[in-house]
Amino acid sequence: MVTTADLNMSKKDNLYFPYDLDDQIKNWKYKVELKQLGLPEIKKKFGKKFIAIQIDALPFAIVEKYLHTPHCKFLRKLITDNHYFISKFNCGLPSDTPTVTAGIFYGNSEAVAGFRIVDKKNKRMMTFADPEVAYETEQILKKKNPGILKEGSAFVSHYSAGAERSFLTMSTLTHKGRLKRLKESNIIMLMLLNPFILIKVAYTSLIELILELYDAIRTFFHRIFIVKEKKTRFKMIFPFKRLIYQGFVMEIQKIGAILDMNRGVPRIYLNFHAYDDLIHRRGMESTASLRVLRQIDRTIQKIYREKPEDYDIYIFSDHGAEDSTPFDKLYDESLENFLHTLTKAEVHKAQERADWPTRLRKGAVRMGNATSYLTGPVRWITKLILKAISKEFREKERAAPWKDKEQIFIMNVGGFAQVYFNISQKRMDLSQIKKKYPRLIKGLRNHPGIGFFVVKEKENTHLICWDSSITIMNRPVKGKVKIVSRKGRDFLKKYGKTDVLLKQLQSLTNRDHVGDIILFGNYHDGKMVSFGDYYAAHGGAGKQVQAPFFISEQGFDLTRVTSPDELYKIFKQYL
Repeated sequence: MVTTADLNMSKKDNLYFPYDLDDQIKNWKYKVELKQLGLPEIKKKFGKKFIAIQIDALPFAIVEKYLHTPHCKFLRKLITDNHYFISKFNCGLPSDTPTVTAGIFYGNSEAVAGFRIVDKKNKRMMTFADPEVAYETEQILKKKNPGILKEGSAFVSHYSAGAERSFLTMSTLTHKGRLKRLKESNIIMLMLLNPFILIKVAYTSLIELILELYDAIRTFFHRIFIVKEKKTRFKMIFPFKRLIYQGFVMEIQKIGAILDMNRGVPRIYLNFHAYDDLIHRRGMESTASLRVLRQIDRTIQKIYREKPEDYDIYIFSDHGAEDSTPFDKLYDESLENFLHTLTKAEVHKAQERADWPTRLRKGAVRMGNATSYLTGPVRWITKLILKAISKEFREKERAAPWKDKEQIFIMNVGGFAQVYFNISQKRMDLSQIKKKYPRLIKGLRNHPGIGFFVVKEKENTHLICWDSSITIMNRPVKGKVKIVSRKGRDFLKKYGKTDVLLKQLQSLTNRDHVGDIILFGNYHDGKMVSFGDYYAAHGGAGKQVQAPFFISEQGFDLTRVTSPDELYKIFKQYL
């Protein structure tokens, strides 16, 4: 096995090429870059440091399947040559990034009920795509435990976890506090010092744009003429999103991580989001998805090569995902229309498309939140333009379209959807729902796209499938789940271990802002039914959905882990 130390030794012993001089030039270059960015070297002495690299939504099963292919070439070398250890773990429920990272960063995943939720008391729709929601949630999280990134850096995250600096971190976009912003003039200087970066970013962006346009058009026509899907829509904006994620953001994260390691930043976190974003549109093992996986693998290799010896590196995913088919494509009816038929109430869905003026104003607000990264005239001009577009919209986008008449709100993420009724500020019981909407429970029970759903009744929680049900107590009894009654077959086993899922569902049903009814998608032809327009889904239960991976040099065996809170203990030791 060839280690980093061996490589460094071979450089110094080589009399035919002055590698030590090359290292001195590299160190000088980093110092110049840090000075240009206004990032001083850290004088404080720390013990062991870490860099945590997250590949969003990559399940253990996909890593295992492609470990001996070019798509995971570097991860294979880490495991086989450098004796790193890979383990899978259960990420809990909901299987989404805000919930799981709340557990990893703060040991408090139970403070989050999902990516999209409704605050019934304050009549407010909440989504973690909103920086204000991420900020407010982080204020709650930090009351329990300190964040694992204290005095560190966070790149592309929902929470800062106590980091001093962050890049594209939702909770700090509008509340940066003492986080020092990067100046656009300094970024330009950094690029000028590294012209190769400019060429590479431009080349990568162009290639990604061409490949994405090709993939998008091919997928579009495949779904129309081969799969014969109805309501298939070509989304022109997605190729440009892919260009940004893979051509620019990934490169910035790589540069930022390397610079921070050279500064001596003690705790660094990166989240590579491109794979997650791509699989939703293309599927788990599409050519495009595997291509981006290979790009991420190479990027991690470049970061690893620059890793000083006093850093531990962890590579993991927050949750998994499974191939899925959208609900409306399978049943020629949207979930909101189905619920409207059963209840005759007005139904609002979290992902419904707004008109173009509204979407433009909403985008302007989000862009306006990020202007704090800019300085001088660029920031002033940008803010002036965005302010004109987004006037009087900032508060409107956070308020649910609440009315005096009966309404139902569906907050969906992949194979997981929460249903809220506005007729009560509190979570409704099963008996209350049956009385108000006599056809609803039976309709949900009989629909083939719904695997099972969860609803409470006083001190009990009911898990209901079309021909079976399980009733458990809302609270643990002596630390264990108490089953009140069980009828029919074990319908949970296709999603995972029944005892583990019962414990996770019990935890979920006791969280603030959880839905009156929680829906979990069924399986159709081996694919999960998604309540959104996704071709790979997560958010709910599933053997692959809830099974991410964790790679470490220390050899952590996490196969018994059933909550992301347990990973907090690994990183807490560095504080």
